Amino acid sequence: MKHTIIKQYVYTNGSKDHHTIYNQVMSTISLFRMQQEIGQSIQSFRDQFTAMRQVCEQFGLNIGQSEQGARAVLKREGVTNPTAEQLNNAREKAV
Repeated sequence: MKHTIIKQYVYTNGSKDHHTIYNQVMSTISLFRMQQEIGQSIQSFRDQFTAMRQVCEQFGLNIGQSEQGARAVLKREGVTNPTAEQLNNAREKAV
């Protein structure tokens, strides 16, 4: 099922190579407009969301915590000069 969803989004609105920016915008909009349908199981929705997130990542989009956001979280925790490892850990926690 995941492969069907990925193919549906990858081959919609042009090819990956020809309309990259358009596809990035449309896949991001689709991801954030997703909602669980009436009667849809949480597992099915999770699978659909994960597949759409993978499509966004294939278009070069990084869905998750930004470095700036991770720095802000660490600053609130009292870390003013974070290491690369601390930044990575802060980003992973948010995703």
